[in-house]
Amino acid sequence: MALQREIINQLRLIVGEGNIFTDVFDLEAYSFDSSMYTGLPDVVVLPESVQQVVGVVNLAGQYRVPLMARGAGTCLSGGAVPIHGGIVLGLTKMNKVLELDLDHERIVVETGTVNLAVQKLVKQHGYLFAPDPASMKASTIGGNIAENAGGMHCVKYGNIREHILGLEVVLANGEVILTGEMDREYASPDLTSLFCGSEGTLGIITKAMLRLTLVSEKIGTLLAVFENLDDAGNAVSQILANGLLPSSLEVMNEVITKALIKYMNVDLSPNGEVTLLVEVEGYAVELEAQMAIVRDSFIANHAITFRSAKDQAERAKLWEARQGINGIFGQLGSAQLVQDPSVPVDKIGEMMRETAKIGKKYGVIICQTCHAGDGNLQPAIMYDAKSEKQHKMAEQASDEILKIAIGLGGSVSGEHGIGIENCDLCLSSLIKQNWFSWKSLSEC
Repeated sequence: MALQREIINQLRLIVGEGNIFTDVFDLEAYSFDSSMYTGLPDVVVLPESVQQVVGVVNLAGQYRVPLMARGAGTCLSGGAVPIHGGIVLGLTKMNKVLELDLDHERIVVETGTVNLAVQKLVKQHGYLFAPDPASMKASTIGGNIAENAGGMHCVKYGNIREHILGLEVVLANGEVILTGEMDREYASPDLTSLFCGSEGTLGIITKAMLRLTLVSEKIGTLLAVFENLDDAGNAVSQILANGLLPSSLEVMNEVITKALIKYMNVDLSPNGEVTLLVEVEGYAVELEAQMAIVRDSFIANHAITFRSAKDQAERAKLWEARQGINGIFGQLGSAQLVQDPSVPVDKIGEMMRETAKIGKKYGVIICQTCHAGDGNLQPAIMYDAKSEKQHKMAEQASDEILKIAIGLGGSVSGEHGIGIENCDLCLSSLIKQNWFSWKSLSEC
């Protein structure tokens, strides 16, 4: 839809001349996220205050114009793509730290603040913000909340929902509400968790109070290579069965391992089918016992090789490799389709094996990583963006992967969200379970 000049002029009055974009070259920059989807907005506005957000929301409602809030555009499911045009409301200029309260271990930020910026700030004071998605260098707190992001340490610390104490939210009618501890008068029920993972469907989050966590006294990082998925999966199960809760349990398949060796010169073994990265943390007196449990699980489950990071520099290098996986995907294909199904932990090996079979069936490379502690897998299907045939094969392979996850008692998304990518599959699954029918949808 082409917006009327009157709407554009009113938007200009709300956010200011320097915060509105209508030129096609500027709009193109907001027409995509990190998925395969695109959609050109009619106008982009970058508010700098909650009052400006309210003004834009009210104007969009008055003229019934589609409105999409957007952070950094790192979404992998198409959740930040304006497929209906309209207004894109970018929150990246709302990036102030408003309060750092170490006495109560919390920080209040505007939601355009980048995750890594929060990490760097609180680290100076001996704290961390536990949710650490791989996109943390670019992704914003608002986007993390909207997708209920987790990250490499979610096995111990959980997803972002567990670390949000309160929110400021602009609702569709322009009303501003405070939730949780942001509502100092406790005037309403705590709806904070409701907005975590809501993908922007319930309101626009403009401020967040984040829970901070003390940095552990000592951290141990261990790496092992296994000949097959069963051995790696059994090692994970044994670690957890022994009552140990590592801060990270990360699995990478051999496609990723070899790519990291080739393109990032990472010191990993090219042998074996699976690389398992484990991190434990706590007080210095208990760390060696924790690491012994992990090493014993490696030995008992036939690890080809294993080692411990000897110092902080080696640990940082291993994590740089894990966090840099998305950066090497471009060497394996000009486009990628990434999913993040979750399955019960004891089904991880089966899920990864079936995913590998699907890759062979369609003749596509599938890079597989997994947050093994909570069963969240992240298969990335590589394909040639110029080939319509490969594009279709990638989508077919993707659908089969998600259906297998559902069949194993899992779900289609652990942290990337439903977005555009998974809408049809989710609707058809709900209809199959007799939640509603296509007829009832058409009557809505």
